[in-house]
Amino acid sequence: MLPAIGGEVWTYLIDNQQTINARIATYGSALAMFADHPVFGVGFGTFDEVWDRFPERYYKEYKGEPSVPSPHNIFMALLAETGFVGVFAFGMLVFQIFRTSLRLAKSNHGSIQRDYALFITSVMAAYLVTGMGLHIIRNLDFINKYLFMFIGILSGILDGCALDKTAATRQCIERGHLAQ
Repeated sequence: MLPAIGGEVWTYLIDNQQTINARIATYGSALAMFADHPVFGVGFGTFDEVWDRFPERYYKEYKGEPSVPSPHNIFMALLAETGFVGVFAFGMLVFQIFRTSLRLAKSNHGSIQRDYALFITSVMAAYLVTGMGLHIIRNLDFINKYLFMFIGILSGILDGCALDKTAATRQCIERGHLAQ
């Protein structure tokens, strides 16, 4: 059903074995960069420059298709460009976003907060899935701007919930319901 809907787009982008082979070759380039620089990587945003400077080391082929100077995958890009340190930092950021949004979704705050927390969970899942085929971390266009705007709103909601909790706790102490 789907190929009938997309027609030429499906054939050109999805069913194109050359594109798939070129991506696999490029992932080999990224892994080679990571193997050479596992802790800090080759430097954020320098994948294409390093690929151009050292073709004898980072030019790869897979089934006759050459690698390209763009990793086309946020995880491979992070691995090659920032090494273990960058992957760990990005992993912690993603973990905290999922953790806090799921905690907010389970809390007994208003339904708007719960709905927004579930929205953020969906946004992060979509961002990670999209990142499997695109290198969108370096792109400072609307995708990342919206992502960080949404995360900032989540942070504000969490701060507001913490203030509400602190105020409620303070009122209970003043009334003598809680020991200090």
